[in-house]
Amino acid sequence: MIRTMLVAIDAAGETEGVLDLAAAVCRAFGASARVLCVVDPGYAVAPSDDPLDDGPAAVDEQRLADRLIGTAVAALRAAGVQADGQVLPGDEPAAAILEAARAEGVGAIVLGHGARSWLGRLTGGSVATSVLEAASCPVFVAPASMRSGALA
Repeated sequence: MIRTMLVAIDAAGETEGVLDLAAAVCRAFGASARVLCVVDPGYAVAPSDDPLDDGPAAVDEQRLADRLIGTAVAALRAAGVQADGQVLPGDEPAAAILEAARAEGVGAIVLGHGARSWLGRLTGGSVATSVLEAASCPVFVAPASMRSGALA
């Protein structure tokens, strides 16, 4: 039984589709959502840190991630889904997503998959593909074309 879903988001542009899919699947299973945004550890700012010590780039990155999480959680709640979220530092987003899913014992993962050029596919792996190949739970993937902007 799926009680909690991990919803992985980023600033790449697939967030609306991911949230639409997550809301629909959470409602279908009666599950709650745990929204996760992975940021480069070099840009992660702990809440107790003095932001001036980390530089403006780190502060901007943290603020963007915090805004993404806040917006996603609010949208899911407005769609009738119990949701919370967190920003998680991680060098490799796929590994961080998989570790969070394992540590929290989630029943499924929801994430986006962007359209990549042939060069992008050749030079770097897809986070969605890496998660699909290594996950020990079901994975729901919102394609880049799924950008309705209205929660299902």
